[in-house]
Amino acid sequence: VPMSNSVGFTLFCFTSALQQTVAFSTTNDVARSTNSQLRNTVKLMASNTPTADVDLLPEIRDEIIEREGQLETWEESTQIISDLFGSSDEEAELYLADAFRWKAWATASDMMRKYQRPVLPDANKIQEGLNWLKEGPLEMNDDQIRSCI
Repeated sequence: VPMSNSVGFTLFCFTSALQQTVAFSTTNDVARSTNSQLRNTVKLMASNTPTADVDLLPEIRDEIIEREGQLETWEESTQIISDLFGSSDEEAELYLADAFRWKAWATASDMMRKYQRPVLPDANKIQEGLNWLKEGPLEMNDDQIRSCI
């Protein structure tokens, strides 16, 4: 039994020393590798669109046609976002559905849908906004815009 205690104590000391070395290191190699791993994980998570969310899109499209009759405007907006992100149309539609409250409408009960006020995106305003972010006082590049969206 005393032997196992000394092994446990040694492992505890080694672990503490390793943590101090990492925590008080003068180089940022650990932070850089952690940040790059985090970025890669975020990209991977963003590319995996949940099927439950994708299943909402036909219902959203049908409601846009019924309510607004302007599916072309939705599709133009989708294309603008899809081009910016270099993603599929479905992912771009999910971004729009979130931003313009269509996703909340689609997941709400029939009773609550009466109180939801989703908005149809204006493709021209989306393009103008993206141009302003790029060419205006912020002068953001595409990567910066993507990270903010």
